[in-house]
Amino acid sequence: MGKRLNTNSEIKAFLEKYNYFHDALLSSVQFFSDDYFSGKPPALTITSQFNAAVSICHYNYQENQEQTIYSILIKLHALGSFSLHSDDREQSARHWALTKIEIAPLKDRPERWLMTIKGEKLDEATEKWAKADLARIEFAYLTYRVLPYKNATL
Repeated sequence: MGKRLNTNSEIKAFLEKYNYFHDALLSSVQFFSDDYFSGKPPALTITSQFNAAVSICHYNYQENQEQTIYSILIKLHALGSFSLHSDDREQSARHWALTKIEIAPLKDRPERWLMTIKGEKLDEATEKWAKADLARIEFAYLTYRVLPYKNATL
């Protein structure tokens, strides 16, 4: 299951430890429900509960002098709104390198959280990098696990 983070101070410490995931690679995002079929004949059970799992590969953080790459799996539970995009309506995203992850309580519902995954995109007209929100995910609580990434180092 992983470690559960419940408070603003726990989430802040988590983000600070991993340098807000600056220079990380978003390797996958999964979206799933808790709905299922049960009984005979099959009965559809709709839970209206959705979750997400965000997998990030990262090395740029505190206490990692060897620059070992780790895979950090963040599970977001009891989702509300969920948007994932490249912030480019004409072309697909060229990469999903992250510049920062922000997590903050919702202003009107402080028991819920909003994760914003930030990155950059290349503006081909100006040939300059522009900031972009890659994802915004509302959730009730998160859990995470840290796993070795194929024992790779830089």
